Amino acid sequence: MENAAIQRDALRQRLSNIQEEYKTVNKQIDTEIDNVNRDRLQRKASSLFEEMQKIEREIKDLDKFRRN
Repeated sequence: MENAAIQRDALRQRLSNIQEEYKTVNKQIDTEIDNVNRDRLQRKASSLFEEMQKIEREIKDLDKFRRN
């Protein structure tokens, strides 16, 4: 397996893990009564969302590189 394929697989696995964590955090936001904890969870969700976008861009970049 070429290095780019290994990297792509690792990124996809990381993305999947972060997506699961993002879903979990959002469920916690829905049930949290304490405003301070809810705000903390919302910041965590935003951070996870940004990380998902970053990883998706990296995967797209690897796919572009592979096609060229």
